[in-house]
Amino acid sequence: MEKDGCAVEQLLKIKDLWSWETRRISEGEKGPLVAAFARLRVYLSPERTAQSERWLLLRNDATGEIKYALSNAPRQTRMRELVRVSGARWPIERCFEEDKSELGLDHYEHRSWTAWHRHMRLVFLAQLFLVRLQIKFKKKRPR
Repeated sequence: MEKDGCAVEQLLKIKDLWSWETRRISEGEKGPLVAAFARLRVYLSPERTAQSERWLLLRNDATGEIKYALSNAPRQTRMRELVRVSGARWPIERCFEEDKSELGLDHYEHRSWTAWHRHMRLVFLAQLFLVRLQIKFKKKRPR
């Protein structure tokens, strides 16, 4: 391996590095969502210090698309926990997408940290209000 590092795409070509495990991510409308996961300890700097050590987590979906993320979880973290936490990101990302398209999350023109936080808080409160109305009137949330 190069001392200066390499791209994830280069690492993927080294088949002996990867031990893929199939894991259930969550329960979908059509049954369980399943993907293959692999992980590898990597360093973000050439010095290879403890502070620059991370987990590189790869996810191979049914489509064959490989996604990856870095995690600063400790070395002893189990694969099951890395998969669980990586799956928890999806609802949060969907929430932000909905807030941007429907509630104006991205329409802020503030120059201070306090004003930005107030805007975010109001958008999230508006989303909570709408979700509670949907639940109350048993309307299915838009996709």
